Formats: sequence, C-alpha cells, structure tokens
Amino acid sequence: MSHVQAHSVRTGARQSAPPLYSPRATARARVARVAGLPRVALVAGLARVARVALFTVVAFSSIASVARADEAAEARFHDARARAHFEARDFPQAIEEFLWAHRIAPNPRLLYNVALCFQQLRDAENAFSYFAEYLAQEDTLDGHEGRRAEAERAMQALLAEVARVRVVSDPPGASIYVDTPDHGSYGLTPRLVALAPGTHRVMLSRPGFEDVSVEVELVRGQEVAVDTSIVRVVGTMQLESRTAIPVQVHAPDGTLVAEGTAPGEFSLAPGAYTVSGRNDTFEVVAAVATVTANETARVRLSLVDVPVPVGDATVTANTTGALLLLDGVEVGFTPSLVRDLPAGLHRLRIEEPGRDPWEGELEVRPGEQTWVTATLRASGRPRRSPIGISVGAVGLAGLLAFAVTAPMARRSHQDFQRLQLSDPTRAVSARERGRLLNRTSDVLLGVGSILAGVGVTLFFVLDDPNDAPSSATVSFQRP
Repeated sequence: MSHVQAHSVRTGARQSAPPLYSPRATARARVARVAGLPRVALVAGLARVARVALFTVVAFSSIASVARADEAAEARFHDARARAHFEARDFPQAIEEFLWAHRIAPNPRLLYNVALCFQQLRDAENAFSYFAEYLAQEDTLDGHEGRRAEAERAMQALLAEVARVRVVSDPPGASIYVDTPDHGSYGLTPRLVALAPGTHRVMLSRPGFEDVSVEVELVRGQEVAVDTSIVRVVGTMQLESRTAIPVQVHAPDGTLVAEGTAPGEFSLAPGAYTVSGRNDTFEVVAAVATVTANETARVRLSLVDVPVPVGDATVTANTTGALLLLDGVEVGFTPSLVRDLPAGLHRLRIEEPGRDPWEGELEVRPGEQTWVTATLRASGRPRRSPIGISVGAVGLAGLLAFAVTAPMARRSHQDFQRLQLSDPTRAVSARERGRLLNRTSDVLLGVGSILAGVGVTLFFVLDDPNDAPSSATVSFQRP
C-alpha cells in the first residue's frame, strides 16, 4: 500500500495533518475497492447529502457552537471530519467533508485530498479532474513539491483509463458545462476535463457572449480538443446627425467604449450609454441610449452652436494715425485696441503715407491680449551705410597725400644730382630725403587706392543699419 496523505486546511499558524494511513494501519486492513461513480452523479449526490447533513448537525447543541464560529473554525471542523472518514475508509463521506471545507475556505490542498479519495474509489475520471484542478492552482506550503509530483504521476498513470477533452476558447475565461448546466461548471477555459467515454455535449458560457455548444465523442485513453471562438453579444447604436461631428460613447462609469463620427453605427454590448461630442462649430447635447442584444437603437443627436472664442489686440506704431487693415477691412488707426476678434490667424496691414507699410500674420488667442508694436520706415531710396563713405574718405586722403609727397621726392632727386659734384655733403642728405619720400609715396599710393576701391564698393553694397525696412513684434499677455 502506498503512503497516501491528506492535508489539513491552512488557517492561522502553519500545521500539517498526520498521515491518514501508517504502515501499521496498512497491515491491519486494506482499502476496499469501490467501483468508480460518474463525477456528475457522485458530486450531485454528495451535495444533496451535505445539505441534509448540515441541517442535521445544526440540530445538535454541541455542534451549534461550531456552526456559529467563524469560517476558519468551520472549515477546520469539516476538514477534521473528512480526515476521520478517510481513516475509516469512508471515502464518499470524506469527499463530502473536504468539499464543504473547500467551499468555506478555498484551498488547493483540499482539492488534492479529494483527488486522493477518488483515487481510492477507483474513480479515474474524477481523480484525474481533481488532480488537474489542483495542479492548475498555486500551492506554496511545505511539501508542495511532493504533492505536485504525486499529482503529476497519478495523472500520467490515469491517462490510459480516462477519456479527455481539452477545452480552449477565444477569448478565454468561459465556464465549461457538460451535457447540462444543472450539474455545475467544470471550471473555466482553457481546461483539460476527464469524462466517461461516449458522446457528450460541451457547452461554454461567458457573460456578454453567446453560448457555444459542441458535441464530442470520447474514447477511453484518448484526448479530444475543443477549440472554439465565442462571439460577443452586441447590439447596434445608430447615430443620426444633421452634420458630420466627432462623437464619443461612454459607459455609465465614464469608461470610453467607442469613438467615431456621426452619422454612423457602433456595435456595442447590451447596456446604457452616454453619447457626447463636439467640433469647432457644434456641440452634441449629451444623449443617453440603451442598446439591446441583436437590435438597433436609433439616436437622433441634438446639436447646439459652439460659442466662437475671441481675444483682443492692441496695435501701436512709431507714428500715430497709421491705418489698420485686418483681413483687408479697415478697423482703426494707431494706436488702437481692437476687441472681440475671433481666435485664430488673421492678416494685419499697417500703412501711412510717406512710410513703407508693414503686413504680416496676427494670431489671436482666446482670452488673451495680443500686442503688436510696429516700426514703419520712411519711404524713399535706401540710405547708404556710412562705413563705405568713411573708408573711401580715408583712401582719398591717402591719394591726396601721395600727390604731395611724390613731387617732393622728385625735387629731392633733382637736388641730389645737382649737388653731387659741387657739395657732396648736401647731396647725400638730398639722396636720403628722396628715398624716404619715395617709399612714403609708394605706401600712400597703394593704401589710398585700396581704401578708395573698398569704400566705393561698400557704398553701393551696404545700406544704413538704421534704415531698416518696416517691421513689427507680436507678444501675448493674459488679462
């Protein structure tokens, strides 16, 4: 006999239930071999027995205090009774008590104990199903590695004895029923379910989706796959509007469930919704619509005009009386405050006789003051930059100096030739003076010519920086 253990409910401090079977107990008696019962019949019968037993237990005053205890104490009570029945080899009663304890305080180790009971009853289908349900949940207490290993080993050994159906749905999370919903759910998809061989109808149900039913033929030792999509139950909301407008559809809790453009249609889950929306011109008066499954709810949207946002603009210039034209329309003279302009971009022109006009883009922001400060240039040919005139004047002065030093150098050369024989001392002085004047004349000629050329060029290229074209600056200020 293998060493099989049942595990107590975990409440408060960690505790481990003692083994239900010891070597001594195994030597005294062997577990009775009981023919396996179908899961549906057994569980339904156990549920009925449990209800009767519960009312019977409540009748006794000694047990009444347990019924009034908290859930943890009640779960411990049923767990202790289950282990007592297990030791007495009354496995159906043990299953009943373990399931009551699990219903009060859900615990994956109780599912493991239920699987052990079905294993002793040789009920392969139910043992396989509860082992699979145990493995699908998290068990972190001491000994969980051994329990999981035992569950996996037991399932592997039962593969040849059970017919299996693996149920998958898209989206997942659908409740699984077999043959009839009256026997309760086999869990949520995805799920591996063990059933008796033969023909079964697998039914899937999930709130907000259409029910799906698939007939399967199961053979002992084989696995069949049911992989299906479940279709959301929807209705149609048809929005009617006298003009195209963006809309949003919200659930009662404010969650955005759809958005688009009206007129148009939306496929939505049954329920109540609020429709709203707006554009630059119109706003939707909030409408409430109820969508019914597979029906069309027609909603006529009521639109109201959206107030046009406005702002003010103040225009000043370096001259008073300049004409202001906004989008080609005269609106006043500088300085001027133009009120209640539609928000957005406009075209502003400022002009005055005798000055160059300025024209540019004017942005008006809702609730803000726009400031325009313009500088209008006096009309006429552009004034030249004084830099060119100054450089040219320096070059001209150099050329004039050359005109003076060049004749002086020529006379010094003539004096040198004339005094060379009669007065050698004065001749040497005249020669040195002539050389100096020659070098000075050459420098004055070169520099003067260059600066004169540069001055002329700059005169025609550079404008007076103080003679800038008309301009304007734009700024914004909140009131």
